[in-house]
Amino acid sequence: MTAISPITPKTLLEGDPGLDLKLKSNVGKVITGISGSIRTTDTKGNLIFLSGSPLACDGPSNETRQDLHFITVDVTGSYTIAHGGALGTILNLYEIEYTGSNCTNFVSSSGVKSQTGGVNPTASLTATLTAGKSYYLVVSSFSVDLPTLPSNYNITFPIKPAGSNVFDGISIPAGYSFTFIAVDKLTNQVAFHNSTSDFQLIKAGTYCVYGVVHLSANNPDAWIGKTLFEAITIGNCLTTSSNCMDLTVLPACRIDNITVGAQTPCEAATNDFTQELIITYNRPPSIGQLSVNGQLFNITTSPQSIILTGLESDGLLQDVTAFFTASTDCKLFKPNLFTAPVNCCPLSFELGQDIEKCVGESVVLDAGNDGISFIWRKNGVDLPGTTAKTLTVTTTGDYEVEVTHSSGCKKTDKIKVNFNALPTISLVDNQRFCDGETYTLNSAGSGSTSYQWYKDGSLLTGEVANSINITLGGLYKLVGKSEFGCDGEDETTVTLVAKPVVELGDYQKKCDGDTVILQGGTDGTSFVWYKDDKVINNATQSTYEVVQTGTYKVVVKNADQCQSIDEVKIDFFSRPAINDFPALINICQGESNKITAIAVGYKTLQWYYDGNPMQGQTTLITEAKNSGIYAIEATNDAGCKTRKSVNIEIRSLPVVNLGDPTLVSCQGNTVELDAGGDGTKYSWSKDGTPLPQTTRMLNVTLNGLYKVTVTNQFNCNTIDEINLSFIPGPNVSLNGDATICEGESHQIIVTTNATNAEYKWFNDLGLITGETGSSILVTAAGNYRVAVKGGTPACEVTQSVKINVNPRPAFNLGNDKTLCAGDTPPVLNAGAGNTSFVWTFNGAPLATTQSVTADKSGTYEVTVKNSFNC
Repeated sequence: MTAISPITPKTLLEGDPGLDLKLKSNVGKVITGISGSIRTTDTKGNLIFLSGSPLACDGPSNETRQDLHFITVDVTGSYTIAHGGALGTILNLYEIEYTGSNCTNFVSSSGVKSQTGGVNPTASLTATLTAGKSYYLVVSSFSVDLPTLPSNYNITFPIKPAGSNVFDGISIPAGYSFTFIAVDKLTNQVAFHNSTSDFQLIKAGTYCVYGVVHLSANNPDAWIGKTLFEAITIGNCLTTSSNCMDLTVLPACRIDNITVGAQTPCEAATNDFTQELIITYNRPPSIGQLSVNGQLFNITTSPQSIILTGLESDGLLQDVTAFFTASTDCKLFKPNLFTAPVNCCPLSFELGQDIEKCVGESVVLDAGNDGISFIWRKNGVDLPGTTAKTLTVTTTGDYEVEVTHSSGCKKTDKIKVNFNALPTISLVDNQRFCDGETYTLNSAGSGSTSYQWYKDGSLLTGEVANSINITLGGLYKLVGKSEFGCDGEDETTVTLVAKPVVELGDYQKKCDGDTVILQGGTDGTSFVWYKDDKVINNATQSTYEVVQTGTYKVVVKNADQCQSIDEVKIDFFSRPAINDFPALINICQGESNKITAIAVGYKTLQWYYDGNPMQGQTTLITEAKNSGIYAIEATNDAGCKTRKSVNIEIRSLPVVNLGDPTLVSCQGNTVELDAGGDGTKYSWSKDGTPLPQTTRMLNVTLNGLYKVTVTNQFNCNTIDEINLSFIPGPNVSLNGDATICEGESHQIIVTTNATNAEYKWFNDLGLITGETGSSILVTAAGNYRVAVKGGTPACEVTQSVKINVNPRPAFNLGNDKTLCAGDTPPVLNAGAGNTSFVWTFNGAPLATTQSVTADKSGTYEVTVKNSFNC
């Protein structure tokens, strides 16, 4: 609501400079102070202050909390504004619009930057304020720590111009403007407007001047000639001030009075007379003439006497209208100012009283039977061809007939025939409204003083206004009747449109994580969804997905803007909470295979294996007997369920078998332990002490408890152990290495204390098949080894010897020979390189040389030894 000032009534002449009223507009009510509190929940801002020389806006700096107040004043001048708050309270003043903590539209501040660089939060600010201008007063903290929040303040205005007021209220909204209008008190119509209240161009009249807030898009020129009600109903969205100023505007030129002077008697020949009138006026125009009842006179001085001539003697009261042609608004009308002499022509006829008819009708004017000729005029102009005593009239005008008597005198009579326009009735064609609503049919147009409505040709009793409230469709007709009895009518077809069908259903109970799709139906063209009576941003589709507890409402409109509303309450209950399992749990055979869930907020539990319920498994712990997907489902009192699952893989253990747990071997032997091929990691220990070996195989030569931990690719472990004891084997000896000559043999003999001895013989080629005795006869050179196994346990001891075979001497005495007498006896050579020779002849020693001559018949034999004594 606005208020204007000053509102002291004024009376001024047209065009007077004082008609620049210089009114002020203020929003809200008069205040002397503003109380409030700065809180931590207030809007965040930044510190703005004065600095420099001259002082000017500076900042922003510290983060603040701030309140915002809107003020205006009605007297231009200097105002001091004090905050009355704790140390650290800051005032900043802005002209509208306030755009935040910056220097845009800044006026003044109570914070002043000192020479040392700090900002001093003073108790007040002083600024020159303009009457009617809108201001924002920002009350803020110096920072988030000063003063301690919440902090109260009490704004006052200790210094202000005499007679001034401060107003508190709201600013004119964006998209709206302010102007001043003058409403004519006689017609109640808007006659003039000006945004600065300059009314120097307004015409004479009596007015009430208002301040008006209106949509900026609407031009106040459209209000001229309309009542305030009419201006509002055509969509101008305007509101007037709570008060108005009385303004009287006098004409600059004024005709003050008309008085009657001398009148001549009726002239029988012409049936006319003259009349003197005295015109009193002020400030006449310097050009033009004075018009009195249509007769023109030069302007002289006031009072001015004029003579009206050629006036008809009809014995009637005469009205007088006087005005200046150069200023037609400067006029004066005097009704029934004088009476004309009675008719002095012997003609007797009377056109009668002025006639009111309706457009489309006709009137027959009759000049009587006493005349010999007739001249008809309309608006002072002869009507050609109208010489009969009657005239049929169909158009509005001032009709006059001049009748000539046989004596020669003439008499005229006048009549005003007004063909009144038919009332204008205008109904919007083909109107539509929504089923279940009451619809108002309004008629535009004018000129009717009474109305009657019809539906489908039937009279609607009692419906006699220019509007009607209806609930049914049909053909509606409105007949309007003017004050002259003229009828105007219009009709329109009104269609009843069905509302959209929307059914959101009954109350629903859901669980967190569920989704409810609400259907707004298929009949709508626009949808607005609400949650707990607040519009949901961007929710304009026919469906809405609900995931939160609340009361949901949809407003559905169809193409005819017919609206249906439905709502439904949906409660979402919390689900039980179950901690997540790992995606995969490996369990080694033989390990604990229990699965333990952690859950809260449940009533019942159920385990599932590969999607199927596990009978009797209704606690937080279950046993995984096989690999697969195990899931636990928790259900609370609201029936809400939560299910979490885990993939269980039961992994096989490595296969490890080190053999007989207690193994006795023979000293000197090496026992090879094999931990199997299932492992990816091997850890050996001897008598509890870790060994460095990490391989599958371990060679053992010492007594001890050997243990292996085998880990496979699933990190599953198998442990096996073996206790190894090494004992002495039997005593075994051979008869030593030997050297023989080629072709000789040598017996290798074993000496042993082994009981139940078993023998195996080996040469360089391997086992000698079939040789299982305690001795062996050999002829070939080589390494010979015997393995003797005996005793308890049957330890095996191996011993070896080396047999060398030297070659025999190589020679050939040849074949037996027969010689003839006289032949040269042959020389028998026992071969070179040998060391001894023993020859015999027929068994008797012969020689010891390498060769002998066979000069006698007989048998020669030689024994030869080489260096190997063979």
